[in-house]
Amino acid sequence: MEKREVYVLLDGERFYIKKVEPFLVLNLSGFKIRDITKIEGFELIRDLDLLDLSFNEITEIKGLDKLVKLKNLRLEGNKIVKIQGLDRLTNLQDLDLSHNQISEIKGLHRLNNL
Repeated sequence: MEKREVYVLLDGERFYIKKVEPFLVLNLSGFKIRDITKIEGFELIRDLDLLDLSFNEITEIKGLDKLVKLKNLRLEGNKIVKIQGLDRLTNLQDLDLSHNQISEIKGLHRLNNL
């Protein structure tokens, strides 16, 4: 069986998906990412379990709707002011939005596994 490398692109640089048995993990922490939609390749990694986008410069949660199997999302230490764009991530079990600029907790009512 051929081993296939899976990665996303951010500003032309490859970031590989790591298999940490039994999970698929992508760590993009601390890369000064401002716009999640600039990360190319999410459509190829729908089985991702953990996505770490912590300690970047993200202001808006968007572009994650295809990651419907995602269980753990780390967005702490960004510049997010509003919780949005998570409606389709109904398998989320762990969500970290600490150390952002969120003043009101709402928009999580569909995430029953949290």
